Amino acid sequence: MNQLEQDDRSRVLNRLNLKVANLRADAEKIVILAERTPSNIEQVLKLLRRSEALEKSYVDWLQSLPPSWDIKTVAWIDSINEDINESSVHPGRVDSFAELWIAFTYSFICSCRLFIWTTILRCIAWLGEPQDYKLSPEYAVASRVCGQLVEDIVASVPYYFGWRGDKALFMGVDRANFACGTEKGSIKGVSGIFALLPIFTAATSDFATPSQRLFLRGRMQSIYASTGMNQAAVLLHVIHPGLSMNCSYY
Repeated sequence: MNQLEQDDRSRVLNRLNLKVANLRADAEKIVILAERTPSNIEQVLKLLRRSEALEKSYVDWLQSLPPSWDIKTVAWIDSINEDINESSVHPGRVDSFAELWIAFTYSFICSCRLFIWTTILRCIAWLGEPQDYKLSPEYAVASRVCGQLVEDIVASVPYYFGWRGDKALFMGVDRANFACGTEKGSIKGVSGIFALLPIFTAATSDFATPSQRLFLRGRMQSIYASTGMNQAAVLLHVIHPGLSMNCSYY
């Protein structure tokens, strides 16, 4: 909150991030309401509308970015020759960014949007009970959008670790600040802090595939091994297949 905002775009993003924090706090109180009284229904409906409006605001913000923020896909991995939980890259695309802060901003926004969609679905489930929320139109949209958000985070992870497809391909990390790893599977300094939240959020999403979850868990293990961050070790214990949508770790 005390950060000096250099432009309107930064100001808008900071406000959106604070709104997500407020949304999270309110969601934990509202979606656990037991009685379906008119007052409680109104509270859940308002939370749903807030969530939908916040999701749209993030999309609008992303669409306002200049070309200098463009994400560059630098590789497509068809398969790997090692265990997925030990690999520095997941099959699929691999993205690169102009700088570490841009990479973190993108992946942090993906994390926020995953939480927003979780809140939307929790509202839909509450309002539609006893019907299965997975049959709702909102779930169909969430499945598509959240699957893409998880994929975006997975595609960004190799950048934090300084992954190279071969010696001719370098991810463009900032060596001067020792931001990223320079050896296979390693990660250094601030990049480990930046990568931790997006990796955890994607790994605990109901929309992550088993393969993606194993890969992300392996990257979190690598962060702990390389940096000794105790938080990474703690979060490892809550990453497992089939994590409930109602999980409070988001």
